[in-house]
Amino acid sequence: MASVQIPGIGEPSITTAEPEEIILPVEEQKTSYRVVVDVDRQAISIVSLRIGEIIDDHRYIEIQPLPEDHYQRMGVRVEEIDYDENLDIHCDICDTFYRPFCREHPLFSIPDKNYLPSPILTRARGTMPPLFDIKKSKIPNAGLGVFAKMLIPIGFVFGPYAGARRETDTEIKVDGYAWEINDKESEKKIFIFPLKSFQKNFYVDGADENESNWLRFINSPRGEEEQKFVGFFNSTEKVYYRVIMPIKAKDELLVWYGANFGHKLLKAVHKTSNVKKAKNPFIY
Repeated sequence: MASVQIPGIGEPSITTAEPEEIILPVEEQKTSYRVVVDVDRQAISIVSLRIGEIIDDHRYIEIQPLPEDHYQRMGVRVEEIDYDENLDIHCDICDTFYRPFCREHPLFSIPDKNYLPSPILTRARGTMPPLFDIKKSKIPNAGLGVFAKMLIPIGFVFGPYAGARRETDTEIKVDGYAWEINDKESEKKIFIFPLKSFQKNFYVDGADENESNWLRFINSPRGEEEQKFVGFFNSTEKVYYRVIMPIKAKDELLVWYGANFGHKLLKAVHKTSNVKKAKNPFIY
């Protein structure tokens, strides 16, 4: 798991030299931190350990260590009036904004599988992490879907969604595979003389399996109660999928394609007519 990063934090630095052991009084002993899966909560969590303390492997599955300076930068509470979409994330469990995100309920990014060009395996299929299978969806008329091979805990983040960039919706030929993103870069704002101005949108189209990644196979649920993921936009104009409910082995992955995420910065094209109003979980 060395290549896995926590969004907003990055990989832990690796030190090869062994530090000189210093014995401190118990109250001064340094605390170490671990990113874990909390088996009881079925969610990503962070635990702290004193020197010599052993992690409870009946409750926690350790993923990787977390440097103390990274831990200390996490979990700064932000009032909603001060919320910055480029810096902060809303914790649905705490119902609070944090910078960069909640210390008690962190996020953990799982990268795509490294794809080697193949005449028999498309890029979309070849980038799927080994946690999943592609099979016929349980959603009627949805075609293929993605199913979990094992428990997928709350807090896992997948992405970004890959696809061809389209400048207009008329370039989208296959329904149901494109995200529309509001381009926030000021130099791309278009002005029409004398009064009207608007920001240019673009589209990420995952219809072609050779230009997209495995996220294209994840379907939308028939209702909000079936959703397991939230699709969200971040400050680098990319789309990520965040796990908001535990996904059990053999369950299908379903992402809610609400049209109101990101304060209208992001919406799925032709995915659904339903609109889910919610606070947007940004990472950077």
